[in-house]
Amino acid sequence: MTWQKSKSITTYEEAREAAFAYLARRDHFRAELVSKLTARGADASLAQQLGAELIERGYLDDSKTAEIWIRSRKRKYGPARIREELRAKEVDSDLIATALARFYDEEEEKQILQKLLEQDLARYPSSPDEKERNRLLTRYAQRGFSPRLILKTLNANTRQT
Repeated sequence: MTWQKSKSITTYEEAREAAFAYLARRDHFRAELVSKLTARGADASLAQQLGAELIERGYLDDSKTAEIWIRSRKRKYGPARIREELRAKEVDSDLIATALARFYDEEEEKQILQKLLEQDLARYPSSPDEKERNRLLTRYAQRGFSPRLILKTLNANTRQT
């Protein structure tokens, strides 16, 4: 099968067909779907109208999609990173806060970080030096874990030199 450029969307029926094709592949956030439709040439008001219709009929659900997103990402990333990813997808801030609170608490974040850190520390024959500790701190901060929690977990799992 060869790649073909996506057909430009000019009618409501084409927009609806494209929307269902996107949703058949994976769940989408409303803003994400509207953006994809407008990028293919659909009128912005048409894409918004279709998004509202799909929500009303239960085909789009930002809350459910946020939960799926969080569950799929939380084994590697902390809540700050996931929050920023969801904001970038234009998910409502209240919805993000609710979904994160449902799937993350400090104890769970600590357990996830502990597991990831143990995997990294297993590569060192002895405790990491200051440069390596800073690298680990940066890595996990970029992954969205709390710097305070990273330091606490690092200190609990290593001997400082």
